[in-house]
Amino acid sequence: MRRLQKQLQSSSHDRGNGHGAGGGGQRALLEEIEASRIEIDRLRNKLSSSSQLSHQDLNQYELNQNKLNNEMKSLQMEYEGAKREIMRLQDRLSRNGNGGGIGREVIELKEENAKLREELSAFDMDFFEEIEDLKFKYAEAVRKLQRYE
Repeated sequence: MRRLQKQLQSSSHDRGNGHGAGGGGQRALLEEIEASRIEIDRLRNKLSSSSQLSHQDLNQYELNQNKLNNEMKSLQMEYEGAKREIMRLQDRLSRNGNGGGIGREVIELKEENAKLREELSAFDMDFFEEIEDLKFKYAEAVRKLQRYE
C-alpha cells in the first residue's frame, strides 16, 4: 500500500511538472489503494475472529490438562500411601517374625495391594500419551495466540 501511495505522490508530482499521464493513472492508483485498504480490513477481521477461537481452544485445553493433572496427582498420592503402608507392614513383619495375626494381616494387605494395582491398571500408556498430546496442543495453541497478537 505504501508503494501505491508513493506512486500516487510521484504521479501527482509528475503531473504538476507536465509529465503526468493524466487523471486515469491517478484514478487507477486510488482504486488500487482502496482495494488494498478493503483487503487489510478483511484480514484484520479474520485475524480477530481467529484470535477469539484460539482463546476458547486454549481455555478448553487448560481445563482438560488441569483436570487430568489433578487426577494423576491424586492417584500418585494414593499409590505412594499404599506403598508406604506395605513397607511399614513388611518392616513390622520382619521384626515380629511370621507368627500370630500378622500372617492374616499380610494376606489382607496383599489383597488390598492387588485391588489397588487393578485400579491403577486403568491408567495405561494411552492415558499418559493423551496427557502428552494435550500438553502439545496447548503449547501449539499458545504459539498461535502469540503469533496472532
